[in-house]
Amino acid sequence: MGERLQAGVRQHIARTGLEDWLACGGAPPWTLITVREPVPGGTTLPAKSLLQQEMLRRGVLYNGSNFITYAHQDGDIDEAIAAYGAAFERLAEALPDDVDSQLEGPPVSQVFRAVQ
Repeated sequence: MGERLQAGVRQHIARTGLEDWLACGGAPPWTLITVREPVPGGTTLPAKSLLQQEMLRRGVLYNGSNFITYAHQDGDIDEAIAAYGAAFERLAEALPDDVDSQLEGPPVSQVFRAVQ
């Protein structure tokens, strides 16, 4: 199921033209989806925040990765793949200059950053 999720996510990345912004990898049961931010090295992550927002709107919890368990069924994977497709469409419309205006709240911040 993880391989099917990754294949579907990669298809949507290619379909939406986000290959320069998104990457899908990791072991099949632990799919990682990384997001390149419009302003590298910033303290906030607006593009990742928009992806999280849109995934949550579609009922799928995303915080950079998805964990597949034996409890997941084919329909769950189909739902996640469809949610990624729709969320990627919103992200493609917003990148690179309109991401912040699409957020309904503040963007998430870097967890690990230099202490000053």
